[in-house]
Amino acid sequence: MSTQNLTVTDEDFQRTCSHLPAQVSGYKFHIVLIYQNKINKQVSILIKNVKSQENGYLNGCKNEKNNHLEQSLPILRFEKQPYARIPIMINYLLNTFQLETSVLATISEYHYLPDNTNNFTFLLEAKSQKFEISDSTNLEWLNIEQFEKQTTFEDKQQQEVVLTWVKEIAEEKFSPLRAPWATLGWSNGARNWVETSLSNLGYQILKAPIEYEASSISCIWKIETAKEEIINGKKETIKETIFFKAALKMLGPEPTLTYILSGLCPLSVPQTIALNPNLPGMLMREFKAKPLSCFLKQPEKWRSASSAFAKFQIQLIPNIDLLEAIQVPVVTLDKIINDLQIVLQDPIIQQTSLALTNDQVNELNSLLPFIKETTEKLKVLNIPLSLDHGDLYPANISTQTPPLFFDWAEAQITHPWFSLVPLLREIHRYQINPDDILDPYFEEWKNAGFIDSIEQAKNDYWQLIHLIGCFAQCTKFFQMLKQMEPRSRFNDSPSVPLWLSLFLKRYHHHHNQHQN
Repeated sequence: MSTQNLTVTDEDFQRTCSHLPAQVSGYKFHIVLIYQNKINKQVSILIKNVKSQENGYLNGCKNEKNNHLEQSLPILRFEKQPYARIPIMINYLLNTFQLETSVLATISEYHYLPDNTNNFTFLLEAKSQKFEISDSTNLEWLNIEQFEKQTTFEDKQQQEVVLTWVKEIAEEKFSPLRAPWATLGWSNGARNWVETSLSNLGYQILKAPIEYEASSISCIWKIETAKEEIINGKKETIKETIFFKAALKMLGPEPTLTYILSGLCPLSVPQTIALNPNLPGMLMREFKAKPLSCFLKQPEKWRSASSAFAKFQIQLIPNIDLLEAIQVPVVTLDKIINDLQIVLQDPIIQQTSLALTNDQVNELNSLLPFIKETTEKLKVLNIPLSLDHGDLYPANISTQTPPLFFDWAEAQITHPWFSLVPLLREIHRYQINPDDILDPYFEEWKNAGFIDSIEQAKNDYWQLIHLIGCFAQCTKFFQMLKQMEPRSRFNDSPSVPLWLSLFLKRYHHHHNQHQN
């Protein structure tokens, strides 16, 4: 990329994101800004006319070979990397240029573009073609044909990728599996529902919602509101942050599930105040406690979370039929084995950045009898199916009292103990002993009468869960990928062979222990 036209200085950075931690220097946000005319539906893209940088100044000049300007995308340059990239970018465009936008996609997440480490390419929908900017003489809106035939980027690969995305959206020729928030106009309908729902609940929106996240599987907005409450007999105006989250419908009923769970277990799940199954989306009240991932060498926090999650799963057992009725996936031990055999025949396990070798694939196939025998041993324990979070990492656990569990996009009804598999994978980073997770968790199952002793669960069954849980994760990701737009599989596809590799590592460790 040859240059930039939107620059965030140190002063701007401190003003717009001083409350956020930052690291590393020299970050660029390449912005693909598109606008659709509401009358003729024509799509335009904003480009920056540039040629070279001489004596420290930016000059637009004609290219003698083809008699037109070279172009680049507008760029926001950060001297430091903001952790919350999307809200910082949306806020900056809104506050500095009075330009309201919504994120359609983070293009750099789906393609191997040069230097993706320090450069991010975002596709944004502009709500207007007019905005305040000092060097607007070098900016130009082009239609798709003009962009395709007249532009010359220094980075040819980026130009080709951007053109592909913009043409797909303009012509509405994209996969039916594409996330709805990655399409033009979706944010307008979602915002209308958000505003109407909050108004009906007595909330006043103080300023325009700000997008907090827009990934291939979910979209999150942050909304500052105020509401009148009667406190000690007096009417007071209370300011409150509300979050809107939309989820990819094909992956599961996350908004509906969260809404139901907040009714069944209100102390364990974010309070969901409105639901729209058609988006699908929900409105949640903010929870302010720090996530478990903030606590290093503090085992009491981890013990509390583990115990609370076991109670939560046990409490849900009588309500599993209700969760099945809203189509939460049911994954029995037999289904895991059946899905595993399908995965082992799929090319994906040898086509990603974490591809398995032929020897690893052959070994996994040879271990199928052992794997089936292991699942039979788990069946003997007769633990009833319950809700597995699917993504129970410490960042998805809020440490309020009692702990709160969120982000249910990967939830499934299966052996409940599988939830500990991702959590136990993280403990070495936080210097936590495995017993600080296992002991309080199994104590709750013992108190509920499902096991005879904590030691029996740890010694006889945890190793089996530790092994088969790898396949629960692997087959879950495999099923998720099939429901995602092919391009969106870029980030998650390595998870399938990753969990197979982890199984082999754990199997060899387990086998060596028994031999010794």
